[in-house]
Amino acid sequence: MLSFDITDRAIRIIKGTESGGKIRISSAATLNLEEEGIVNGHVRDVPRLATLINQVLRTNKMPDKEAIVSISSNMMIFKEVHIQKAEKQQDFMKMVRAEMAAALGIDDSYSVSYIVVGDSDQTDGAVKVLATACPFEVVDCYKRVFNMLQINLRSVMIGCNCITKVLLADTKVKSKMPLLAVQIDPNFISLNLYEKGQLSFSRFASISAEDYDDSEDYVFEAVNENIFRMLQFQKSKAGSAPIENVVFYGDTHEYVRLTNELEKMGIRTSIINVPPQIHGYENLEFSSYANAIGAMFKRNKLTEHINLLETDTVNNNRIKSDSSYVLILLLVIAISIAICVIVW
Repeated sequence: MLSFDITDRAIRIIKGTESGGKIRISSAATLNLEEEGIVNGHVRDVPRLATLINQVLRTNKMPDKEAIVSISSNMMIFKEVHIQKAEKQQDFMKMVRAEMAAALGIDDSYSVSYIVVGDSDQTDGAVKVLATACPFEVVDCYKRVFNMLQINLRSVMIGCNCITKVLLADTKVKSKMPLLAVQIDPNFISLNLYEKGQLSFSRFASISAEDYDDSEDYVFEAVNENIFRMLQFQKSKAGSAPIENVVFYGDTHEYVRLTNELEKMGIRTSIINVPPQIHGYENLEFSSYANAIGAMFKRNKLTEHINLLETDTVNNNRIKSDSSYVLILLLVIAISIAICVIVW
């Protein structure tokens, strides 16, 4: 199995296996991308990206026929919704999509995934759901990339849903909640808030030097600013305990400076730990590959519906319909040609 963590400027690739809740990594590689190759998660040139990925897989001797993908984009929308329980999963999915459409004004051009995090504290007989809406065109471009690679794409999921499995696999993390997990990248910051042993809020923010007066220190400034906003957000929630622990992953070279800054506010920091369920990580920088590794964990199908290839029945059905039309058209053309040939 290949696992890809794809951002606008880099692709982290893991080759490994998952069995009995344990992951064994056999190899890893990184593909750095040219600017504008991927913009907000959307692939600008599908054949070009497929060629680059193929070259990396060949160079690093990582052949495989199946893959899973983790993606990041500020085009994704996160929303907490409260949905009435339903006997059929299909009916529940329809209610989640309808609630997202009503709350955010999205239409069928978005793929919707969700995680059930517990009973609702607002509505009787309902559950609290963390839902995510992602433009279908973003999902579809990766389907086309892996179709060109002739690799079976089994899953497309959003980065925040990948890192959760890695974090919660560490039993010590549960004693540090509320906990803020911060992924640092020169182009974005991803923040995930965990409370009571589960993900409770996610936020993704694109960043650039232009947003900070072209400062060479813009990443450090952006991380501090976004963490401060999350601390204020948590304080504003009635009955919520304050955040006292922050875990960093991704590009952590500014870890010491960030630690010194956050200690002034009484915040303890750490770099993401490698849980005991993961093996073969010794020769790679775990913090950078955490999303790709986390994507390989199996999911609880009763509460986690995060595979955008499975949850997006609206667009998938439309594609099947369109594909059927093309097949019928080709069949009609073939029959017409055959009749002409026979008559001739």
